[in-house]
Amino acid sequence: MHIVILNDDFPMEGGDSVAHLTNILAEGIRKYNHKVTIITTHRKADSKDILSGENDNQISIPISYRPSLRSYLSLYNPPVSKSLQKVLNRLKPDIVHAHSIHQYLSYDALRIAKKHTDKIFLTCHDTMGIAFGRIATNRYISSTGKNLRLSPLDHIRTARLEYNPFRNTLIRSCIKKNVQTVTAVSHALADCIEANGIPNVKTIHNGIDIAYWKPNQKDVIAFLEKHNLTGKKIVLFSGRLRREKGVPQLVNAMNIVRKKVPNAMLVIVGEKERWEGLFKEASVPDDMKKYCYCTGWLSHKELAIAYGSAHIVSTPSVYLDPFVLVNLEAMSNYKPVIGTVFGGTKEIVINNETGFVRNPLKTKHFAYAILALLQDDNLARKMGEAGNKRVHEQFTIKKMIDEYLTLYTK
Repeated sequence: MHIVILNDDFPMEGGDSVAHLTNILAEGIRKYNHKVTIITTHRKADSKDILSGENDNQISIPISYRPSLRSYLSLYNPPVSKSLQKVLNRLKPDIVHAHSIHQYLSYDALRIAKKHTDKIFLTCHDTMGIAFGRIATNRYISSTGKNLRLSPLDHIRTARLEYNPFRNTLIRSCIKKNVQTVTAVSHALADCIEANGIPNVKTIHNGIDIAYWKPNQKDVIAFLEKHNLTGKKIVLFSGRLRREKGVPQLVNAMNIVRKKVPNAMLVIVGEKERWEGLFKEASVPDDMKKYCYCTGWLSHKELAIAYGSAHIVSTPSVYLDPFVLVNLEAMSNYKPVIGTVFGGTKEIVINNETGFVRNPLKTKHFAYAILALLQDDNLARKMGEAGNKRVHEQFTIKKMIDEYLTLYTK
């Protein structure tokens, strides 16, 4: 089979996690002797031409526009549609699998793909197919993630002046007409998509390269020395530093923890400038800064070493966080995870077995979960081992690829 994968972005190292996953998926499918072409985009400032990699493994279409037009051009962008039509005419794909196309390639890519094959699949990695951004409405938060319905007012509050009243209706219509199967990366995301008008969504969890995230112990020791963290009990956060990721809530919890465990240290992997702003939003005294350290951005290799240095890993998101890959990466490294009740985390982290699942807005409860693991090395080790076993059983790359290949051939 010739499988074409569509994704707006495709950095080979770091950057967007969806782009990284599409690369893993493509490489895995090629091992089954299928031809795979990734169609992505680049900015016109870099090149105004369609760029092709060796053997058509990757093709990139030029596109640039003002972000404020996204609510409209993410539906249909004539120059991109014309270029994509030209590329697909040449490739003649058997299957088209779209991932994140809600910015540059546009949902019109599904209509164009339909001209070439009936086997079109769409994987949702976030809520952009049914919303204008991340979902953290008061109803969603107060119901602990159970109230998934979005109102027109919710959309207006998120999009503001960029609100397009026809956007979501047009996306649903495009999917209904052109897509054979819609998948989501978690049951939580699938439930949300279905609750907002796209039916029959199948869940296929993401997988990771487990061996990649196991660092050399010498590198871990060097990392601790480099960052003056030797002897610290590290609670690690890694990810894009946004308010919705729960960083202020984690700082608040650590303010309780440090009074019981004086050598506890919150280590933040992310942009230093954003970290400074988020720290100020936390309700903590200034001296709490001594118990926090931001590394800045790390490469994937450096991040694996950072996991190896940690006692606990936590992403306390306060929005519908679809599928937190950080949890899998930490668990593959034998680390217990304290995760959020919001989104797909509870499909990864088994409460009281591979870590704890807590509401980050309940600061004391979250802090007590951290303390339980920092003060009981045997419990932390036991949960870390259980997490590693769970990743091996449920979240491998092979399992993910096999599920997609089964989907393609139905």
